[in-house]
Amino acid sequence: MLQALIAYRCLAGGKPCLHLLVPAARPTAYQSGLFLFLFFFFKSVGIGAEYPAGSVACSENTEEEGIPKGSQHFLFAISTNSMIDVGFVVATLVPFVLLYICGEDHLRAVWRLSFGLGVVFPIILLFFRTKMVESTRFVKSSMVRGPTPYKLIIKRYWKSFLGLSVAWFIYDFISYPFGIYSSTIVDIITGGASDLKTVFKWNIIINGTRLPETMSSHPTP
Repeated sequence: MLQALIAYRCLAGGKPCLHLLVPAARPTAYQSGLFLFLFFFFKSVGIGAEYPAGSVACSENTEEEGIPKGSQHFLFAISTNSMIDVGFVVATLVPFVLLYICGEDHLRAVWRLSFGLGVVFPIILLFFRTKMVESTRFVKSSMVRGPTPYKLIIKRYWKSFLGLSVAWFIYDFISYPFGIYSSTIVDIITGGASDLKTVFKWNIIINGTRLPETMSSHPTP
């Protein structure tokens, strides 16, 4: 419900939500398991709301003049699925590099910097987002400009919604469990090795396998 409310606010207002990475700077955050739990809870709510809002923005921009109709799905997939998968790889690569720089005797610095660096790109994107002109489709059909005919939308597009939902479900069902159980996969491959560098290396490889899949599964324009 929280995700739906935040997503609705993003879609109606046309502005992104910013998630602050408080634990990176909070001195005692690492001592409080409850604090980290609450942080991850609200961060997940924010990310879950940003996901549909960002996808809608990408979809609207594929309707801009000059974009061939046959390229819309390709551009949408590259801007959503592929970027997410790139993020998975970077999210594993950053702590791996920091581990080499800081060493295993300074794990506190590694995880704090990993959190802190995660806010850099959203802040940069937020700056550029404030300079962007809203898409033609958003300006014409924004929720704030009039009532949305939900019944008519469902009646006319329910088949497209169903097909799209099933496709996303299949993708998520295959992709995300692969990442969730990556630790189990790494344990099997390495024989239960506890060396962090080895674990990170294999996680980078596992997450990297998503990239050729998502990029090759959509025909080029």
